[in-house]
Amino acid sequence: MSRTVPGIAAADGPAVTATATTPDWLEALGGPGVLGSCLARLETAITAADTLGLRTTEAARTRDEAAQRLGFPSDAYVVALVGGTGVGKSSLLNVLAGASVSPASVRRPTTATPVAWVPRSLHAELAGLLRWLEVPAGGVRQHDATGLDGVAILDLPDLDLDRADASGPGGGDPAAG
Repeated sequence: MSRTVPGIAAADGPAVTATATTPDWLEALGGPGVLGSCLARLETAITAADTLGLRTTEAARTRDEAAQRLGFPSDAYVVALVGGTGVGKSSLLNVLAGASVSPASVRRPTTATPVAWVPRSLHAELAGLLRWLEVPAGGVRQHDATGLDGVAILDLPDLDLDRADASGPGGGDPAAG
């Protein structure tokens, strides 16, 4: 699909007309939709800016990241437990799971890498999103919990975690505790 941006006037010259074609990645996602429509407009703006010789690196990076995120289809609710050291994120996940799926300890910090508790039925569907969120393969726990069959919960590292802390005993190991 082509779109024309009429009469964008350069500061020191005649108006420039740019034509943008809907990119393959957008077509592959089943067409625009709301976010896709915004991305198509961004694509048109990038094309027009390129025509004018303007830098488009940041806009292109934003477009590419958003397009990648559109590629994570799922009907699952993804809930992230976010907070500071020792507030009980892992303990809350363990209570919801009814089992110890994320190590909880008096040692701080305990969670140095993300832990994901995902429905077994949606594991394959959520795999790309979990990789994008940098959840290590060893940090994914599958569940068959009744009533939470459409819910994936992420236990994220502490907001106030100094990455140097993660190099200590058990640092970087979600099973450490």
